[in-house]
Amino acid sequence: LKYAGRTPSARDTIFNTGAPPLIAHGEELKRSVSHWRNLGIEEGRFVFSFIGSMSRSRPLESIITAFQSLPHDMSALLVLAGEGDLKAKYQSLAVGNPRILFPGWLGAVDIAALGSLSNVMLAPYRPGLSFSMPTKLFDYMAAGRPILSSCTGEAEEVMLRHRLGHSYKFDSPSDAAKKMRWFFEHQLEAEEMGRRAKALFDSKYSSSQIAKNARANSGSSMLPIATPSRKNRAPRPGSCTPVSSVPAFTSGNSFFIASSQRARSSSLP
Repeated sequence: LKYAGRTPSARDTIFNTGAPPLIAHGEELKRSVSHWRNLGIEEGRFVFSFIGSMSRSRPLESIITAFQSLPHDMSALLVLAGEGDLKAKYQSLAVGNPRILFPGWLGAVDIAALGSLSNVMLAPYRPGLSFSMPTKLFDYMAAGRPILSSCTGEAEEVMLRHRLGHSYKFDSPSDAAKKMRWFFEHQLEAEEMGRRAKALFDSKYSSSQIAKNARANSGSSMLPIATPSRKNRAPRPGSCTPVSSVPAFTSGNSFFIASSQRARSSSLP
């Protein structure tokens, strides 16, 4: 409204941003799970996973340092999936540690399988870069996994209010390590966080529910702009999430246009 240069009116409606889930199943998923098992994600391992771009806006230094301080008897693994300008730097920080995996850029099925094998999803964000509700949080919520995040603002408020995970200071390895240990020591509570995240996604942030709510609130015909399936296009790193009986991941940003021209919204990366 500030950009439009006007005050609110009765015609204005707020629409949530969100993402559409992608369900992965069948033989492809089984093969991918077997692939991850061979890479080291064995039964009984406690897995922290990040899926996304390795760039300045998503600082992983504190996460890597924090993880390396965890006791080996936790049987934990850290999976950092994706590509980016800082990947080589992060690999050098983790050199010699077999508990830290860098599988590279993942396709949709491998993302879904990794989500199904993970215990906690990581959302590291640098404050001050205008991230409000990153798509990654919707992805992780749809995955039904608890979240460890350094994203501030609205994202932090939603996560803490609904008890979906924990926040840490992006530049504090000790704070990140403390929260990592909490997840390991309180696994039943962490699983409850994941269930709440999935329920919140389904009720508020899934693309189908957003369209349904928008129609009910505005009386207009809200239709999602079609986006190609991740089965048929190169996946963007950083989209994860289990849905239905198997954790699946979202297919990327979603856009909606009100035919009454009341509003337009899009999800942010």
